[in-house]
Amino acid sequence: MRFLANENVPVVSIHHLRAAEHDVSSVIQGLPGAIDEAILAQAHVEQRIILTFDCGYGELIYRHRLPPPLGVVHFRFAPRTPKDPAERLIELVERTTLHSKGNSPSLNEAGYASGHSRTIRYYNESV
Repeated sequence: MRFLANENVPVVSIHHLRAAEHDVSSVIQGLPGAIDEAILAQAHVEQRIILTFDCGYGELIYRHRLPPPLGVVHFRFAPRTPKDPAERLIELVERTTLHSKGNSPSLNEAGYASGHSRTIRYYNESV
């Protein structure tokens, strides 16, 4: 899968996703200090799914009508380790069915909540 990791995604997780053969571009390595609008535009152009702990992308996509990326994975948990976000994402991708309706991918799994079609929210089971 093609991801764009926001600056708040640990570098260790980025390397772990790459080791799992995912195509991961990183804001911290390629667009340091970029504003959310620039990150959103980059993900849109490159057809990547944004990985982030930031909840602001939904507003930019739906309220401000900026061009959407392929998707947004919004992590809503405090990582136990720097590798934790990648491990949870890999597990989720392996255990779920990823399907696309047009340009709106979604992950479906009992116990995980999905938001809008382009926003995939990952909730910590303890929250």
